Amino acid sequence: MSNLFKSRIFLISAGIIILFIILNFIIPRKYLLDPFRNLVFKFSMPITSIFYKGGTKSGGFFYKIKEIKKLADEKSELEKKNAELVLLNSKLTEVQKENEVLRSQLGLKSELKNEEFVAAEIIGRGPTNANSSLIINKGKKDGLEAGMPVVLGGVLLGKLTEAGEDFSRVTLIIDESSIVNALVEETRAPGIIKGEVGFNLKIDSVPQELPLKTGQRIITSGLGGTMPKGLIIGEVAEILSPESEIFQSARIKPAADFNHLEIVFIIKG
Repeated sequence: MSNLFKSRIFLISAGIIILFIILNFIIPRKYLLDPFRNLVFKFSMPITSIFYKGGTKSGGFFYKIKEIKKLADEKSELEKKNAELVLLNSKLTEVQKENEVLRSQLGLKSELKNEEFVAAEIIGRGPTNANSSLIINKGKKDGLEAGMPVVLGGVLLGKLTEAGEDFSRVTLIIDESSIVNALVEETRAPGIIKGEVGFNLKIDSVPQELPLKTGQRIITSGLGGTMPKGLIIGEVAEILSPESEIFQSARIKPAADFNHLEIVFIIKG
């Protein structure tokens, strides 16, 4: 009996709602009297209100769940894209650095057409005077031998002092044992570049008739046959010798950043 009663209530409510919809949205207003329409609306309002509020609440609840899931999916996707972009940016930065080095080196190669270049990675520092010697991952099997110049982008770094089968040792020009024949680019005055204690550079034996000035660029002279002519060494930073001496000397600021080297090029030929 109870179930039958509930069924009848449901049918009556459904009928009222349908009648409300027909009167308000389907049958044009002009065919019905406003009092009759108002009466139906007033009678059906409690029932339609219950259905509307219930639908709104449940709809809002499910809508919020849907929105939360959507936001979670978007967050996950954004995190994934961010990780991909970080990785891509890292790769592009590394490629850019390598391209800059290679472009610079190609510019040098166009000037030294008869030489052959071998690129090598730095894999360590020497056991003694750690800041003035390097270990690279190329050796005799790559055609390298002691005495070959080591450069980066037209800048002289040093020379090979030992060549193993799969590795080589580079002694940098800032080492105390390093001596390089040089020229003052502006005046063509000859001189000798020496490494100093504290990993500095000094130029000696420059004739007084061609005065040294701060900012002048120093390059290799090519004398002695061990270094190509025109490699950049650095620039004059401080005049050391008085004018009364026969030769001039000056402290040189190296063109290379010896603390941040990753790749070098060895000149064969």
